[in-house]
Amino acid sequence: MGVLFMTAAALLLWTTPRILIGFYLDLGEAANQSTVAIALQLFVIAALFQLFDGVQVIAAGALRGYRDTAVPMLIAAIGYWAIGFAGGWLLAFPLGFGAVGLWLGLALGLAVVAIALGLRLQSRARLQIRAAETIVLAAGGVRV
Repeated sequence: MGVLFMTAAALLLWTTPRILIGFYLDLGEAANQSTVAIALQLFVIAALFQLFDGVQVIAAGALRGYRDTAVPMLIAAIGYWAIGFAGGWLLAFPLGFGAVGLWLGLALGLAVVAIALGLRLQSRARLQIRAAETIVLAAGGVRV
């Protein structure tokens, strides 16, 4: 359900950026054209950001349900700081991509965290299922 909501939010950002930007800037004003151009690029990144953020929040919450918090914290720290922050800084300043580079780096870090947490959740869920099957088999139950 959460991923569906975030997908809807991402589609809104991706398909209607001019309308959304128009709430804040006069799109017809010549002085705003460079800002609008950057904002249009940032809305595409924000749409991707929504998808990855939805996945990582759901995976982190599910892992908390398994009482798995230490490794997800390390995954988040590495993803957000070592990859997201450092990558954003590198893209924005030394490589000269400015605001777009900064947000691309942050989105990359978030994507790495989302994928890593998703894989960890899948692994934990498989272990839980195997443990439950073992209990059923040990109790003389029939595996379905």
